[in-house]
Parts: sequence; structure tokens; C-alpha cells
Amino acid sequence: MTQYIISKVDSSVEAVYEKLSELELITKEDSVYPVEFSKGEFKQRAPRKELIKKFSHIKKEDGLLVALNGAGDYHHLTYGFCRGIIDSDEEEYSVFLADLHGDCNRNTGMLECGNHISMLLKDSKSAKKGIIIGANTMVHSSRWMDSEVFKNGIEIYPYSKSRGCFRDVKKEPDVDCVDCEYYPNSENFTVEWHTVNKEGIEKITDRALERTETDDVYLTIDLDVLKKEYAATNWGNGNMDLRELLDSIRIIKNEKNVIGLDITGTDGTAEAEHNLYTTAAIVNEITDGPYEREFFFGEISQKYKEYMSDVLYSHLPEYLKRIFPLNQII
Repeated sequence: MTQYIISKVDSSVEAVYEKLSELELITKEDSVYPVEFSKGEFKQRAPRKELIKKFSHIKKEDGLLVALNGAGDYHHLTYGFCRGIIDSDEEEYSVFLADLHGDCNRNTGMLECGNHISMLLKDSKSAKKGIIIGANTMVHSSRWMDSEVFKNGIEIYPYSKSRGCFRDVKKEPDVDCVDCEYYPNSENFTVEWHTVNKEGIEKITDRALERTETDDVYLTIDLDVLKKEYAATNWGNGNMDLRELLDSIRIIKNEKNVIGLDITGTDGTAEAEHNLYTTAAIVNEITDGPYEREFFFGEISQKYKEYMSDVLYSHLPEYLKRIFPLNQII
């Protein structure tokens, strides 16, 4: 049995829920908890106590928790799931983040979609480490990543951009890297990260697991880590193939006890149907669903072609639309 949290923040969430139900990845045996949001509530940022309260009425059940989010503007709901639900068990866990962005931005006093991992590691007594896989932005400079996160427990494995330089680092970090140099007098830290592109997703995931001491892990996935043919997002796209992401999930699931997963990073609408099948592929992988991977890749390919045809057609002049109906172009 799986426990589903449906964060009703935009129309993409309901569309994902309907697709998972249609594919019977959500069944009558599963528990489903819809959480209502007013228009724009908690978009991009939120008071921490209020966000925790939003989810704290939900008791963690035995088995896996899967939370469905919408656009990347709401990725900080991860903080609410972990602090409001997961932390109630008082069991230590590590957080694996697959994301185009590092989401460890500097503390502005407010929880934001760009700093929810660093805030979680700082505030939670149970979240012992963060592992970031696939991020090519916000993991290379203290301008975008809070240096405090090094002492709170972090491992970083970008997709391809390997070099970073951080200032205001009070103590030499203990991180997994190719090479690094710490300058105590200036409190600067330079590093060359291990990357997915160079070493492969299996080796990177294995490296991360070797540095993960907790038995329990929580996965948070932003679809913007993926190539554009797998996800339409409102925060750009990374370079990861869906096969790489699914392989990483499989390796983690085989080695650790996955207690929870949340998925975010749509474009906020129900129009990009390939998003629905990409999300379904992830849920199918984590729940040992009945489908072979190739079923999803076939559907994603077809829906992506249809989506791009719609996008291109919408930019045609009106006189051409009258001459060439969309069904003729497709």
C-alpha cells in the first residue's frame, strides 16, 4: 500500500493524479490525502511554521509516501512533507535530490523553492544529510549556495559542470570530490565535483550511497533535471535522460529503505501530457509497478511530438491556421 499526498497547487497535479489512477498505479488499496491550497498560496516561498502545519495532520503510515506537486515554484513543499510528516517518526534519514538546481540558496529568513534543502538540513533533527544529483546550477558558488550547508551535511554530484568555488567556509568540508583545496586564512574552498556525465549514473549513485549512513532515505525529484523531451517545466531543463533517473532510483531502492518520494517541476498546466507519463514512469519504478519502462518511453515520445506541434502551431499567424488546420500538420 502507498500513501499519496495530492498537493492541489495547480492544474497539473490533478492531471497527474488522474493519469496515475487511469494506469492503476493508484488503486483502491492506497491511501490518498488531498491537500487544498488557495490560489497562489505558498507559491515560491512560505513561512516555515505555516507550511509544516499544512501537512502535520497527516500521519505517516507504514510503507511508502508519494507526494505529487505541481510547478517548480512549489518545490519547497518538500520541507513541509519532511518536517510535518516524515520527522514525526523521529527516525534519521537522508534526502536525495534530483534537480537542475541545487536548492541550497542562502538563507533569506523565508523558506523558498530555492533553499528548501539547506533549510531542511538546518532545521530538522532527523534529516542527517542531503545528496544532490544532476544539478548544473546553484552548486558551484556561495552566491547561490549557502556555505553553511557543508557543515549540515551535503554531497554534490552535478550532471556535467564540475568546478566550484565557495567563500565564508569556516571549516574544511568533508565532501566526496575529485579534488579540493581549502584556504583557512581566506575561508575559501575550491572543489572539483564528480559528475554524472563523466562517470555515469550508476557509479555516481553508488558513490552517494557509500556516503549515506542512514538506512532510510527520502527522494525529491524535480522534473527540470531531465531533458526537455521528458518534461515541460517553468524553470528550464537539464541534461539527464529519464533512463538515468530511473536507474538511480532503482539502485537507491535496492540498497536503502525509501520512506518517501515527492515529484515536482511541471509547467503548472495540464497541457503537457508527456509530463504525466514521465511522472507515471517514476511512480511505476519506485512502487514496483506492473509496466515495463518501454511502455512509458513510447507514450512520452508520442505525447511530446503532439505537445511540440501544439506549441509551434500556436505561434503561426491566424491566416496560416485557417489554411492548415492542426490535424493536417500533425
